[in-house]
Amino acid sequence: MFDLCEHSVFKLRGPRKLPGYRFTTKAAVTSLLPSSIHLLALMGCAASESRTDHANSDAISQITCLPGTEARARPEGQEAFERLFSQTMRFIKAYSDQLRQRQSAVTATYPDLEHGSLRDFADVTQLQRHLEFVLSHRAQAKPCFDPSMRALEESMRGYTPSSSLFSRSSAARWINRNSYAEAFDTANSIHQELREFGTSFPSILELIRTPSGWTNPVDPTALPDLWSAAGWIPFYIDREEAGTEAFRSGYAYAEVMGPWGMLRVDEIAGEPFQGEIGMTVQRAGTFYPPHFHHAPETYMPLEISDCVTPNTFLLTPAEFGAPGEPMTSPPVYRPMTATTSPLIYIARRYRHGFRTKECALVTVWARTVVRDGRIQETSLCRSPDPLIPYLDSERAALQCH
Repeated sequence: MFDLCEHSVFKLRGPRKLPGYRFTTKAAVTSLLPSSIHLLALMGCAASESRTDHANSDAISQITCLPGTEARARPEGQEAFERLFSQTMRFIKAYSDQLRQRQSAVTATYPDLEHGSLRDFADVTQLQRHLEFVLSHRAQAKPCFDPSMRALEESMRGYTPSSSLFSRSSAARWINRNSYAEAFDTANSIHQELREFGTSFPSILELIRTPSGWTNPVDPTALPDLWSAAGWIPFYIDREEAGTEAFRSGYAYAEVMGPWGMLRVDEIAGEPFQGEIGMTVQRAGTFYPPHFHHAPETYMPLEISDCVTPNTFLLTPAEFGAPGEPMTSPPVYRPMTATTSPLIYIARRYRHGFRTKECALVTVWARTVVRDGRIQETSLCRSPDPLIPYLDSERAALQCH
């Protein structure tokens, strides 16, 4: 009888070297879409092998790690390492479950509010399949877990916003990242604001709640080590064109899984892992100017306790405000909450921006395809009138460049 799992088409390929990359931002992308049939077959074969000979199922790993990944913990840090890895897996499962459970996503707010089926987005389907594979092969993924991210440049490893987080997490103490106060200690006004944001960061974490539609919690109360020990990058701190100092010093993201995260997977069953998954925090009362990039994204807003006035967001197709062409009318911002927009899908080069009101905006964030070796920047939109400040630019015609 023909044995599919023994057929040469489905034999595991050896790991390939990671292509040389040059990045100027946290992501670059590709539209590589592997065969779902091949991956599903490999998953079936893996399950069969596990049933017949569990001891040998990990002998040839179907998950390979990015070069430079070092997952070995010191004996004194082993407990913290194990707990952080467990919480990372729980976070990934919660995100993957949402992709599976949600039937649609908000895909535009302007000129009209639009929704699209997740099944129509091949990049999302690929990411979900890869995550489910990792979740069902955790022992193979574990060698790719390097919380200190030693293979990355120091600035890309991220920081602990406040040293007070060390008292909340033994994993944060074990990794011992520099705090914002230590890393940005100049008298520069924006560094001062960043240090203030770091001081307020623990109080923001205390207000975060997992929305009721989630089957698994992802908030800091449920995953304290993950939120405290992750490397938080103030992405716009040195980009003056990104708007006000209040925003630039009050926005940070942490990558949990991806090329610049703690779980650094290279290939899954011979296919490049393309995703980035993590969290974003934007402080209250700030405006993230409309911007665009090549990488598709998803956002899932989390809830903030006692928040009455909803934050808002803009999402518009690439043809509006295209490079060299200003938007013809003021863009429309719509509420961004776990109820009104539980899942947002941002297609390639779509313009999007966020305004926070009385509460911070906290999301589970992901990019779906980020590895093609291209130089890729996040391009910002701005008012063509230099007299209109960024805080009011949502009311002006916007130029994207």
